[in-house]
Amino acid sequence: MRYIISLVFLLGLQLSLLGQARVEGKVVTRTGEDLTAIPGANIYWLGSTSGTVTDSDGFFEIPFASPGRLVISYVGFEPDTVSLEKPASILVTLQQSRVLDAVDVEGRSLSAFTSVLDPIHTVTLTEAEFRRAACCNLSEAFETTNLVDVSYTDAVTGAKQVSMLGLDGVYTQITAENLPYIRGLSSGYGIMFLPGTWMESLSISKNTGSVVNGFESMTGQINVELHEPDDTDKLFLNLFVNQMARTEANIHYAHTIGKHVNSIYMVHGSVDPIRFDMNGDGFMNRPLVNRFHGHNRWKFRFSDRWFGQASWAVLREDRLAGQMDFREISDLNQGIYGVKMDIERVELFAKTGVFITKDQKHSAAIMARGEAYDQYGWYGLRPYRGAQRSSYASAIYQGETISGNIGWKAGGSLQYDDIRESLDTLGYSRVEQVPGVFTEFTTKPSARITTVLGVRADHSNLFGWFITPKAHVKFDLPGETILRLTAGQGRRTPNPLADNPALMVSSRQIHLPEGLFQESLWNTGIGVVVPFRVRQRSATFHFDANRAWFTDQLIANVDRSPQHVYFEALVGKSYSSTIQVEMEYDWSRQWFTRLSYKFEDVWMTIDDELVMRPLTARHRVMLNGGFNSVDKKWTVDATLQIIGPKRLPVTSSNPEGLRFPETSPTYAVLNAQVTRRCGRWELYLGGENLTGFHQHRLIMAADDPFGPYFDASLVWGPMMRQVIYTGFRYTIPGKPKMDPSC
Repeated sequence: MRYIISLVFLLGLQLSLLGQARVEGKVVTRTGEDLTAIPGANIYWLGSTSGTVTDSDGFFEIPFASPGRLVISYVGFEPDTVSLEKPASILVTLQQSRVLDAVDVEGRSLSAFTSVLDPIHTVTLTEAEFRRAACCNLSEAFETTNLVDVSYTDAVTGAKQVSMLGLDGVYTQITAENLPYIRGLSSGYGIMFLPGTWMESLSISKNTGSVVNGFESMTGQINVELHEPDDTDKLFLNLFVNQMARTEANIHYAHTIGKHVNSIYMVHGSVDPIRFDMNGDGFMNRPLVNRFHGHNRWKFRFSDRWFGQASWAVLREDRLAGQMDFREISDLNQGIYGVKMDIERVELFAKTGVFITKDQKHSAAIMARGEAYDQYGWYGLRPYRGAQRSSYASAIYQGETISGNIGWKAGGSLQYDDIRESLDTLGYSRVEQVPGVFTEFTTKPSARITTVLGVRADHSNLFGWFITPKAHVKFDLPGETILRLTAGQGRRTPNPLADNPALMVSSRQIHLPEGLFQESLWNTGIGVVVPFRVRQRSATFHFDANRAWFTDQLIANVDRSPQHVYFEALVGKSYSSTIQVEMEYDWSRQWFTRLSYKFEDVWMTIDDELVMRPLTARHRVMLNGGFNSVDKKWTVDATLQIIGPKRLPVTSSNPEGLRFPETSPTYAVLNAQVTRRCGRWELYLGGENLTGFHQHRLIMAADDPFGPYFDASLVWGPMMRQVIYTGFRYTIPGKPKMDPSC
């Protein structure tokens, strides 16, 4: 009833506002016989400061200025000018420049931007943004943004987790090509599997996302778009190495087979070969990791209206961590603590789509993905085994009216999971089949208002029927200000062990819940984007506020006793209230800054008491800045993050000397990188945690790892001091588009 009232209120509000005339369109380029969208293209009225950029699909909207000349430009393409006497819908095709210096573009090319068209608040990070930092894998792709937090789960295994709205990454839907990617048993280590060079772009959607992508988006969605075989460089090489000899290499090769088939091969290899102990506790600060990841993707064009893609990927990882002397499983019997983990993953992916009408306003698509994931090894003396077989399929039909004011999507999906997990004598398994149907309507009741209203109904063989509604409304206010409202619900089935890998690196006795149930989260939010000018330079102000609350949740109670963890169903309140304020400003064509403050107030009920969620900072400040030389051959980037205090799990019942404080201190982390471009070469040198602050005491009872007080899960800050890295990138483009000089 609450969400029905909310949707009725939003519909009433949207109908009460008046619109204004606008120009809308799409910017593309011709690749062979295909039209490829151009995201991030600059759109502005000649002689004015009114402008915008295209979104990730090449679409844009801008208030009509009558009469006017609309300028469209993008780096590497010849600019175009369109004269308009009245509001219209236009398609602009840009031609690639033969010489880059012939293109005159005002301002800098955006490497990260917020969609001005999508009612769902979506921030897109492009490949250029990833290159501003040491983005070796997906977990390191968020260093220049404050939207997503990434932290180590424990002080031994090297596993990482993301966090949105102050909640664990298991509540964030992570997809690749809008299909499930990191979920289930891969939640612990999966965020480090995907190499940064494989990613063409990364879209971060706050709140509940779209019903088309399933019911598991609770705090937001992170969607990765991989390099397309027909729209990427012919050859790409990348080598990365840091002062601890962590070495990573990537090779991409794309080629064309005839007129209708394109393929790309991407191979990644990485190794962490050296043991080191920075804080002298006898444990390695980084695990020894050997990883191989291979990916092959094919793209087919069957006709002018029918397209298809298919891919496969294989991954193998060996991970060894623990005390400095740990080498083999047999060392565990000699009183040497270690973690040995082997991971194997095989993925298959396919999708096909067809335009039903010539105007491309009606289309249908079928997508499918399958995964086999195996993880086995030891956490100290406790053997671990995990196996997952998952598959997902979805069929979608979408269309719109002739006027384009109403669009719809409808379809069905099927999610299958066979998950089996064991730790020593503990066991957890489930086989879940969830077929579902969904529908989503996008309406434009006026030129200033866009709504997306969706609902899906799913049936689980374990939990029966359930409904998940989602609603998004975007208002285009005067002065190009954008207001977004959102509300919706998300659900997921928890995996107690896989969702909490840090608890396995401790002596805590684990008490699993009796029976299974779904977690359920409601999420509401408001967002405002205000572009403006300061001294004739572009600036943008962002404000976001969100409130999320659980109606059902599996709580990992680590406060009742430092020697136990109790998995329990929520009894009471559990909620998150977050506010984020951000300002972006281009000081000149060479200098830009991004300043962000985030407040996260997260509480949960444990043993009938409402307490702050442990290991969550209420305050975060990020200052990001960069410099680009006039000739684009030098780039300097730096990011400073200030993280406020975090509540630590209760350890007061431990003996003296085996207790952690109640809260962690405030600390700062500085990352920086310098890049030099020489034709096809890019050379980069950077540093992480240049402030040098680190958590000196990482492990409780490190000198007695098989004793009752050992706990490596109490990580609240950086585990290493300064880390220096260097590397190069070499590119052979598919078409001439580089200045070969140095």
